[in-house]
Amino acid sequence: MDSLLAVRQLKEKGVEIYFQKENIYTLDAKGELLITIMSSLAQEEARSISENVTWGQRKRMADGKVSMAYKHFLGYEKGPDGTPQVVEEQAKTVRRIYALFLEGKSLREICAILTGEGIPTPGGKTVWQGTTVKSILRQEKYTGNAILQKGYTVDFLNKVSKPNQGEVPQYYVENSHPAIISQETYDLAQAELEALVKQNASTAQDQGTYARQYDALTAKYKAAKERLDVLLAEKQAQCVRREKAKRFCDTLKKTAGPLAGFDSRLWCTVVEDVTVYSMGRVVVRFSGGTEAEVAVDG
Repeated sequence: MDSLLAVRQLKEKGVEIYFQKENIYTLDAKGELLITIMSSLAQEEARSISENVTWGQRKRMADGKVSMAYKHFLGYEKGPDGTPQVVEEQAKTVRRIYALFLEGKSLREICAILTGEGIPTPGGKTVWQGTTVKSILRQEKYTGNAILQKGYTVDFLNKVSKPNQGEVPQYYVENSHPAIISQETYDLAQAELEALVKQNASTAQDQGTYARQYDALTAKYKAAKERLDVLLAEKQAQCVRREKAKRFCDTLKKTAGPLAGFDSRLWCTVVEDVTVYSMGRVVVRFSGGTEAEVAVDG
């Protein structure tokens, strides 16, 4: 599909490809058909080669033969017989990383120490990263044992791989090569790493819980503040009404004479509310805050 796509894109631009070995011209009417056939054959050949390589690798794993990416693997090199052998200068760094970690140093602190002393990383860099230190602490091969086929290739064309979770066989080979650290040291490091994972998960959960609680409290605070603002506004308006009513009453006392009849405007301005009780008892509360009890016959 990749080759056909490239051919078609060039063909749209008027660019012709000539395959010398197969004597194929892509602008020829039968060119794409021949390219399709030849590409399919090439793809099947690639599939066959990939399957053969995979079978050979898995056969080596089943036989307990261990290989390493020595250029990026600290502490070992390929020996004369093809098996891993210890590089003591690098092995000292591996042992020190485990010792520092079990002493209580964090991954960041270990990186700072190694970087400060100019010790090169497995890839030959000068600055250490926490992921590199963690991968060394997780590497069981330093115990002289090896887990083989931790991952596998999903697609032979694009070489996509994924962790092996039981899809293909996995092998554990004991004493396959010289050890740099003891199994006990490795197990202690794994226990510490697991404890860190749980601690980080707990911390993240606590932070999430705190954030949710904080958000809830903030929402409650905002709602309470809104209610308080409404109450304060109502109280302020009430005070303003009472002050206006008081001034109106004072003026009325000084200037007004006897009322000839019921004045609705005056009533609404002066009276806040009227409460009528049984037995002819009526309480009038004026806008200025004064209350008066009036007895009503019948």
